[in-house]
Amino acid sequence: MYMRNEVILGIDVGTSSIKCSLFDYTGKEIFTSHSEYGLLNPLPGVFEIDTEVLWNAVIDSIKKIVMQNEVDGKACRISAIGICAMMIMPVLIDKSNAVIRPIIHWFDERLQGQYYKLKKSGTDKIIAGISGSSLTGESTINALAWIMENEPANFVRINKFFMIKDFVGFKMTGSILSDYGDASGSQMLDTKKWEWPGNNGEVIEGLNIKRSIFPELANPQDLRGKLSREVSNLTGIPEGIPVAIGSGDGISTIFGLGTYRDGQTGLIVGSAGVLATSVRDFPSDDKFRTYIFCHPFCDRWYSMMATASSGEIFRWYYNSVVKNKDLSMADLDNEAEGVSPGADGIMFLPYLLGSRNPYSNPGATGVFLGIRYKHERKHLTRAVLEGISFELLDLLKVEEEILAKNKMEINEVKLAGGIVKSKFWMQLLADILQKDLVTTGAKELGALGSAIIASVSAGVYKDLETAVKNMVKDDITVKSNPLFKEVYSEKFKLFREIYKTLESKFEKFA
Repeated sequence: MYMRNEVILGIDVGTSSIKCSLFDYTGKEIFTSHSEYGLLNPLPGVFEIDTEVLWNAVIDSIKKIVMQNEVDGKACRISAIGICAMMIMPVLIDKSNAVIRPIIHWFDERLQGQYYKLKKSGTDKIIAGISGSSLTGESTINALAWIMENEPANFVRINKFFMIKDFVGFKMTGSILSDYGDASGSQMLDTKKWEWPGNNGEVIEGLNIKRSIFPELANPQDLRGKLSREVSNLTGIPEGIPVAIGSGDGISTIFGLGTYRDGQTGLIVGSAGVLATSVRDFPSDDKFRTYIFCHPFCDRWYSMMATASSGEIFRWYYNSVVKNKDLSMADLDNEAEGVSPGADGIMFLPYLLGSRNPYSNPGATGVFLGIRYKHERKHLTRAVLEGISFELLDLLKVEEEILAKNKMEINEVKLAGGIVKSKFWMQLLADILQKDLVTTGAKELGALGSAIIASVSAGVYKDLETAVKNMVKDDITVKSNPLFKEVYSEKFKLFREIYKTLESKFEKFA
């Protein structure tokens, strides 16, 4: 039994902000706070994160939620802390546990250049053999290889690397640990064996990286440690609160939808798009078109694919193309709804930051095709939303193909992300995918997924399945319209054909 005022703090470290949410033991969101932080941008295309700026933003967001809690009049008692954060980007520490350099952000253009070097050297084949996933433009190995080549003095100082949620957890507890999920996101974990390659102390063949700098791994629901007195004094949260190991934001967000049964698929349409299916059997793909991530249950996997950007493209379109602050995004939705499916002949390829899956092509670019004098803003708007959705359909089709080869299938799709603010876009996506889409009541799914994991760390629930059943509530179902199946099927074929036609030409625009 638990007291009604007991809550779990979920922390989600995002691309430009920190979100903290308090959840009761039924998964109901009580309070949420946000703190923004800026990126270092010393040169065009160079983006890094100052770890102290990031940590101060985490502290600020926690303090805000503690203040909300205190002024409510019926203050809740925090019983556990869960953390998730952006994946892939390594934090480097030396023997004294000091951070060596700022974090290279996943959309830093230096990583794309390193990607082509690694691919030319055949490292992509080594990565595929280890992880079961194809090397991508923003992979952890790209950052480590870039530092090795360009900052050798920093590289030799590395005692350990870990991910951003592990950095936050380290600052809270002093514990240097990571989990299997974040580790699989690095593309250097043997996801079939759930272990790093090689023996400790050895240089991993083909990667030129010492095995000793890889962090020790644990299950995400394991206890990382207790909140330190120093952080207690900074935040106002009592010393000694249990802090879970946690996992990466992509995994935690998909898990926050309650996806753990075979064939349950989570689809997040936020800044980027993420699609992941829970499977008990290893989802091998001889073409290496998917990420294989270790599931929080630690006895199954997520077969996961992602776009480089999705919702961020519509934000770019709104801010940089429409450039009319008198128009809201809802106004653009209303305009686009008046255009027939197919955007009256306009096709949009949404690769503004390249393609992650299934093509692993960081050099791909955005394209508008088919524009005539007759077209207006409303046609462009609909074409942008359809193009983003066609890329998500591309992921879905490849995922279904991979699962079918492994005698598995998708039986439910659960949807989340900024897209849920737009009824029009949700319906358009359901019609393009020809899948019913189930939403849940939670807004901050990364924080919720972290809270679910932390509930087991603190002993609130005996296991993750029990926690999910108690803390995840389905909300609405968006039904797909079969009347649009044919028109969207034909346009999707054209979408793929155009990409394939341009694939060999994209590098010439880089």
